[in-house]
Amino acid sequence: MGMPVTALQAQQTAPSAAGDLVVSQRDSAKIEGWYGVAGSLVTYSAHRTGTDQATLHVEVNGKPLDVTVDFAARTGVWDGHGNILGTEGKMALGALERALAGRLAPKRSPLGPHEALLYRAVMYWSEAPAGLVLASDKIGSVPERHGAKDPRSTGPHSASEESCIDPVTGEVSVLCQQSNEDGVWYIGCSGSWVACYDADNRCFSCAYETVGKARDCWGRCGGGCCVPDGLGIYTYDCHDHDTCCRYRGGCTNPWDSECGDEYWEADDDFLYGRQNCGWQC
Repeated sequence: MGMPVTALQAQQTAPSAAGDLVVSQRDSAKIEGWYGVAGSLVTYSAHRTGTDQATLHVEVNGKPLDVTVDFAARTGVWDGHGNILGTEGKMALGALERALAGRLAPKRSPLGPHEALLYRAVMYWSEAPAGLVLASDKIGSVPERHGAKDPRSTGPHSASEESCIDPVTGEVSVLCQQSNEDGVWYIGCSGSWVACYDADNRCFSCAYETVGKARDCWGRCGGGCCVPDGLGIYTYDCHDHDTCCRYRGGCTNPWDSECGDEYWEADDDFLYGRQNCGWQC
């Protein structure tokens, strides 16, 4: 058994601007190492705890993140320990996703649950709004569906910039902010699909948006196109999140947590979604 990777050990080699991925141990029960890019450092240690179960501990510039998963039962627990990743942390995790895709080849190679959890969790955390407080979140057993959604079943179909502030109380109206958890509901790899989201100054609304290669892989659970060996998972929840990020700016602004509810609603899609689209570049 190897010793756990520490930040001090990882820092003995300075991260390069292009990115350095080190896998210090990889076997049927464990994978750990570190990744450095442009001054950011990510350490990771994933352990297989059963046939389809695993745990993962990651530190992004010293900020701990944890997740446990049971792929067979389709349950899990995220714990961000109240951390905020910021722009630098998001960029480092996005680059690590691409590096892990090249090393693990999740699209082509069978992975152990600890390896699958590492790749999928990094993919998910890299999509967190830069200013979002990452708290604890549990995932229950979720449904899996295919086919087009009727936008009339999801809420108002208006794209107007209507204020969500109640003029009487001065607070955000609960009628404007709605949950849109779809389980794992797949969309196509191209064409127009309905996306629904809300924000502080925009009530819950739905509109059709183009997905796929023509729009930088909008709708993919993960960081866009050109991840050759990455997973091509396209779902409604990831489409909602991408749409909110694109129009509200809440995923890159380090002082903004807009699109946080859309992000949380996509957590099961990242963990359990099956590849339904090929490599798009």
